[in-house]
Amino acid sequence: MKQLFLAAAAAILLGTACTKRDSKDPWTTPPLAADSLKNEKYGSDPTQSMDVYLPAGRFTNEGRPTSGADSSTPVLIMIHGGAWSTGDKSEFNPYIPQIRQLLPHWAIANINYRLAQPPANVFPTQESDVQAAINYIYARRSQWHISDRFALLGYSAGGQLALLHSYKRATPVAVKAVLAWAGPSDMVDLYNYQPPQLQFGLQFLLGGSPATNPVLYQQSSAKTFVGPHNPPTFLVHGGLDSMVHHRQSDALHTQLGTQGVPASYLFYPNELHLMHDSTIRRSMDSATRFLRRYVY
Repeated sequence: MKQLFLAAAAAILLGTACTKRDSKDPWTTPPLAADSLKNEKYGSDPTQSMDVYLPAGRFTNEGRPTSGADSSTPVLIMIHGGAWSTGDKSEFNPYIPQIRQLLPHWAIANINYRLAQPPANVFPTQESDVQAAINYIYARRSQWHISDRFALLGYSAGGQLALLHSYKRATPVAVKAVLAWAGPSDMVDLYNYQPPQLQFGLQFLLGGSPATNPVLYQQSSAKTFVGPHNPPTFLVHGGLDSMVHHRQSDALHTQLGTQGVPASYLFYPNELHLMHDSTIRRSMDSATRFLRRYVY
């Protein structure tokens, strides 16, 4: 009888040990190391590329309902400026180490898009490329072990694109927060504020003037899509901006307030359109605090 009892106990212990050894506990999987993917292609055009910075500490989450996507890793997507016709993602490179230090658990995707060279790549080519880049990142959540909590950041024309996408579109996922430095949200106002030679450039970009092509000016203006559904918005503008008048950010901030949308506005009275490096870095500190508050 004693021998039978001992045999049964041994079988139970052996079975338990085998169960533990054979099961895969996703929480015990070692976290992933940091990684950088330079010039990752999201389209067939050479300019449709991005630099992706993946943080250390992501989990593979093997066996979880998220199918490998890491729900703890938000994503910041950065969009450069340059009047939709110039510029490059490398313009953000000096600030990426600062952002990675302030947001150590975030992934960053710094994107390029096709530049307008009339008659090629006129608007909404750039808007479409932002959508394509977001679709690409979203589709690789499991591969990169990132979440579907996206925030957009843009400067100047990049600010326009960031605001426009965040307010106008909710696919494949609604943006959780948007940040814009000197970004036009009213393309009619932008046109009227420019001297004639720059108005000519906007006519090429948008297929005419506000009088001849009002629909595209409306559809490319974030102000058209302001509503209570908008994500928390962080705005930065200079009082001496001669390219995009600060009244655009003034008005947008007011519009968002009337809709109950959380919004923060940093106004620098003595800054131009191209702000001093120290001002940008100071505002980046505030922007990352904003992201930590609203993207969770």
